[in-house]
Amino acid sequence: MAQHKALDLILDDSVLFAMTALEKKATAEEVIEEIINYIDSEDRNPTEWERESLSSALGCILLGTYIAARNEALFCLLNKDQVAGPEHWWDESEDVTIQDLRDGLACARGAPPRGV
Repeated sequence: MAQHKALDLILDDSVLFAMTALEKKATAEEVIEEIINYIDSEDRNPTEWERESLSSALGCILLGTYIAARNEALFCLLNKDQVAGPEHWWDESEDVTIQDLRDGLACARGAPPRGV
């Protein structure tokens, strides 16, 4: 995955820790959206690795662990040679589509922030 726009959204941890819960939530959602848009721009479904990472990230948002959500989403940016067992992880997901990820993100965006 090209490491351009999503990496531009990464903030220094000291800045991130100083944010309000609402700002942390919005930052995590923005990173997830950028990664989904990138996958969509390649006209494909997410790989198993991306599905797993983005699903975990969305779950973290619902739990209110926004820094963990951002970190989980950023796992999508790892190269194939940085992941154990890449022959499995780099298969395109058959049961999760880009639309499913967008629906999950919409659900997470609709959830109230935690820790406010």
